[in-house]
Amino acid sequence: MICDDLVNFEDYVIFEDEATKKIAAFIRNLDRNNAVGKYEIDGDKIFAMISSYETRKEADYEAHREYVDIQLLLVGEEYVYVGSSAGAVQTKEYTPDCEFFKFTPESANCVNLHVGNFAVFMPNELHMPNMDSCNGTFANLKVVVKVHKSLLK
Repeated sequence: MICDDLVNFEDYVIFEDEATKKIAAFIRNLDRNNAVGKYEIDGDKIFAMISSYETRKEADYEAHREYVDIQLLLVGEEYVYVGSSAGAVQTKEYTPDCEFFKFTPESANCVNLHVGNFAVFMPNELHMPNMDSCNGTFANLKVVVKVHKSLLK
């Protein structure tokens, strides 16, 4: 997992150069007026989903097989819990249409995601986003850019 300020996104050498340029261009053009929905950036290799939701108190962890998640908030605040797969118990079978597992890990760390931050979750990294922070429940607007693992350096 990587978590940093959005201004530093291009400093991380994660993806092939051309993929990084496409992702960075998409992120630079985002604002809170973007419509909720799915945005194609490079076919099924890179796409983004913008969603509006209220943070929650309970959830399961997820881990993706085929895609890296880049998560950034346009509005709001949330905790994202990150767990180790060691000792995790799978609670939901893999389904290609939703492309995630859910786990119940024994221990977790927490990241407080604010507007202006981003978090990257590699395939198979357990994470539980969209959670209430210590400041309470928030009405969030979030972008999740999905990048196929074949574009990793």
